[in-house]
Amino acid sequence: MKKYEKGLIFTLFLTSIVLPFFPMTVKAQDSDIFVVGAVGPRDIAHWDINTFVTSTGDYYMWSCLEQLFTPRAQVWDGDVRNELIPVLATSWINEDRPDEKNEAGFMSYNGMKSVEVTLRQGVKFHDGSDWNATVCKWNIDRFMTITGNISGVLPVVPGTVRTVRDTYWLEVDDWVDYESPSWNVSKFDGIPAVYPGFGASGDMLSRFPRFYNITITEDLQSGGKVKIYFGDWDTGLNYLQGVEMISKKSYEDYFDTIIYGYGNNPAFPQDNPAIFPGHLIGTGPYVFGGHVSDIGTLTRFDDWWNASAQQAEGWHTIENVAVATFAHTQAGYQARSTAMVTGDIDWAWDRSWEPLNKDDMNSAPDVDYISTGVESYGENIILNCINETFMKTFFADTNYNMSPWYAGFKPSFMASGMMNADDTINAHGINRAFRKAISYAFDYDTYVHVAMNDRVVRSGGFLCGTSPYYNGSIPLATHNRTIARQALLDDPFWGPICADRQLTISNTTAQWNYIADTDPIYTMEYSWDQAHLEAYSVMTTSLRDIGCDMDAWEDTPDSYYKMSTTFTFPWFITDGFALKLYYPRVNALGYLEAYYKSPASMWMPFPIDQFYNMGFSYSSTFDSIMKKIWFQNETGIQDSYNQLTDWIQNYQYPTIYCGNDLEGHAINKDYDYSFYWGVFVFNLVKPVEADQNPLIPGFSVGVVLPVALMAIAYTIIRKKRHI
Repeated sequence: MKKYEKGLIFTLFLTSIVLPFFPMTVKAQDSDIFVVGAVGPRDIAHWDINTFVTSTGDYYMWSCLEQLFTPRAQVWDGDVRNELIPVLATSWINEDRPDEKNEAGFMSYNGMKSVEVTLRQGVKFHDGSDWNATVCKWNIDRFMTITGNISGVLPVVPGTVRTVRDTYWLEVDDWVDYESPSWNVSKFDGIPAVYPGFGASGDMLSRFPRFYNITITEDLQSGGKVKIYFGDWDTGLNYLQGVEMISKKSYEDYFDTIIYGYGNNPAFPQDNPAIFPGHLIGTGPYVFGGHVSDIGTLTRFDDWWNASAQQAEGWHTIENVAVATFAHTQAGYQARSTAMVTGDIDWAWDRSWEPLNKDDMNSAPDVDYISTGVESYGENIILNCINETFMKTFFADTNYNMSPWYAGFKPSFMASGMMNADDTINAHGINRAFRKAISYAFDYDTYVHVAMNDRVVRSGGFLCGTSPYYNGSIPLATHNRTIARQALLDDPFWGPICADRQLTISNTTAQWNYIADTDPIYTMEYSWDQAHLEAYSVMTTSLRDIGCDMDAWEDTPDSYYKMSTTFTFPWFITDGFALKLYYPRVNALGYLEAYYKSPASMWMPFPIDQFYNMGFSYSSTFDSIMKKIWFQNETGIQDSYNQLTDWIQNYQYPTIYCGNDLEGHAINKDYDYSFYWGVFVFNLVKPVEADQNPLIPGFSVGVVLPVALMAIAYTIIRKKRHI
């Protein structure tokens, strides 16, 4: 870095401290940096698909890396074969399996054996290398080799890789009941998991890969063809569209090595090519510049294969772009809204985990707010159903001494509240009757109209209302205190507790509230964070209406991520917490499996589906219905979704389905944006008019610090501008 650049950063940082007393313009009139303001759910995680974790880094991925094909933004009929847009592929031909009767006794339909993909010619990576069949095969082979630990170089499989592994390496026991004459998975039972041509996994038995073999059928310097054989019945194409392609030339030494971070990992720095070639070297419309503190930058890739076509329409014209991240708190949300109003950022998504102050957007003269409908994310209060697990009934209720099993994990287990000092399990959990009661006690109208100020609509339930299989005729819990209280009064456990407090169905709400305040029938353990403050507020008052109190604590947003990867989150002592689960149009069943299906046993001495049970995710009934859906025709799929939805919503009550956000985005009026791809990409931003950028002097305390961050961004752009 040149000395004057260091001085500029220091000066602007100092200026950000002292200039509240002087007027200034945060973003200069001639600035050509288009800035997106991002919030969460986590600031920066990992981009390598082997260990990918959703974060604000997704904004970089969407503009740097590309896939063979991508789903359409606005249209989806449930069949991935019909709804994919070519990207690095130009066309593909599917080879289907025959419809045939399976071992479960019903017909399996719509199986897919393979797909032959014709690759786009004339595509260059950011490092100048060619996109071709060799590179395509290398990417898929790398992905399967790492997730399967085929080379055996991973001494311990990281939690994030394990999560991806469960998606792409399927367990024989899960699927053998559905095998058929042309689809034999039992042959993999009892043997090491093998990726053909590369060897066996060092730590997996009885698994088979979702992508079984990749064969080059046309070998060209640019483009060519590959044929991909699927190990599963009918899910390969769904998952193939999620594989982002990276440069073989740059990352050839990382074939069996996981890449972490976006430059925030010392082993993979963003600015030392002697150690690491750089991050996100793909074929996309922008080149990653780096991420420093709370801002990251990208520069336009002028050799992008689609540049001419898009630039003819006015797109892909912004040379320098940036992502500014804001705190995942109420204050951070407001700071981002303020930055949008003052022009310090140019675009911001308004959705459940990146909310904007919509009133501010509508009143800002230089901001357009565009509504885009109901989002697929839904706010759910996940309830702890551990009472229905072997772990609760055996280990906790019998005060089983856990030290022989988990002696090495005792410190972290105790820190989470899961294990007591005497080596016994500490497990809360709320039974089905209580889950039904709180589902009907929750005041949905107050949540929608007051707490969320009509920024949401009532949730569709287990299936989002945007799902092609959503069935609105299946009952969903509503705010009904009578049903809620009767569920407790009729229950063998809660009934006597209510009777002891002289509570009957005839008692008034005031009397139930009095019991909650003086001698509650139960004190619910509840964890919340700033992103779910409204749900927590409504939950507090709703519990009082069934005579209950709450013991709540605030967690950071990362706590819920840690829940699935470490033992530091209080799984057992938490009765509930809010979480926003994604339900996409494309590969929706795959996402449901990722969220709900019982995980593999991994290294556990007993199956993990007996370990904890948040949201009644882990049930053999649930798993069997979900797996059956993969093999059915449209009629069978709808029937199974109906069965699953009814079982979830009207029997188990594992979740309080609160609402789905009405989403949109705000954009500086100097720019236009197209949602063609369904996600934000910088190449679909363009200036409205080059001369329409008046300089309006002003100053905002809330966005002074980004001045210093912009200086950092400018420095990174200068250093990284090599394309």
